[in-house]
Amino acid sequence: PAAARFTLVGDAAEAPASFTLLCEHGARLEIGRLQPSETADRVLLCTSNTNGISRQHGVVRYDRHQGVVYLGCAHSTSAVTFVNSSRLRPDAPPRVLVQGDTLGFGGSTLSAPGVGTISYSVDLSLMPPLVPRPEVPLYAASPAAAAP
Repeated sequence: PAAARFTLVGDAAEAPASFTLLCEHGARLEIGRLQPSETADRVLLCTSNTNGISRQHGVVRYDRHQGVVYLGCAHSTSAVTFVNSSRLRPDAPPRVLVQGDTLGFGGSTLSAPGVGTISYSVDLSLMPPLVPRPEVPLYAASPAAAAP
C-alpha cells in the first residue's frame, strides 16, 4: 500500500525501529511519550520525559494535496523537534516533509540534535502522486445574477 515510512537513525532503546503512515487522505499518527494504558494511532518514542519528549509531542498526517505534514504540539513548551538539524518551535506552522528529511525528537540540547535525540529518516518513495487543489474562481456568478 501507498505509505510514508520513518526509519530510526542510530539507536534508541525504547523507540520503534520504524513506523508507517498510510497515504490515505486524513490519516494521522500521534507521536510522543504515552501512558501504557492509552490506545490510539500513536508512535510511542519513550515512556519517560528524560529525553525532552512530551506526552503529545506532535502529529504526522497525510494530505492528498500537500503530502506528509508534521504538526508540533503548540501547547507544549518543552517539546523539542528538529527537521534536518533545525529546531522547530512548538508553535511553528505545519511543515511539509520531503524525501530524505530527518525528523528528530527530544535530546539534551535545544539548538541542534544531540545526545538523546530520537531521529527518523523520512522515506516517501511509496507515496502516491499529489492531487492538485481545484481552482476556485475569484468572482463566481451568483445564481441570482444569472437570472434575466
